[in-house]
Amino acid sequence: MQGRIDEQIAPSATAVTRLNEIPGVGVTTAQAIIAEIGLDISRFPTPAHLASWARFAPGISESAGRKKGNSGTGKGNRYLARASPRDIDA
Repeated sequence: MQGRIDEQIAPSATAVTRLNEIPGVGVTTAQAIIAEIGLDISRFPTPAHLASWARFAPGISESAGRKKGNSGTGKGNRYLARASPRDIDA
């Protein structure tokens, strides 16, 4: 399965490498970010819009998959929201 992922993500290898340089973002998370967002982020007017869409905006609090509090819409990309920002790649 990883071989297929590597094959599909190969054209975006430079972007994966750049995202991997961010502390806390490993190769797996970088691949998930590119798979879900793509390389063209022009559809998001601001970085805050992207963060909100990806459920990385502050104020969205979940515990065991259940929303806590009244903040956050709960909308966004559920797959990207589950991507671990601290994946460990050996």
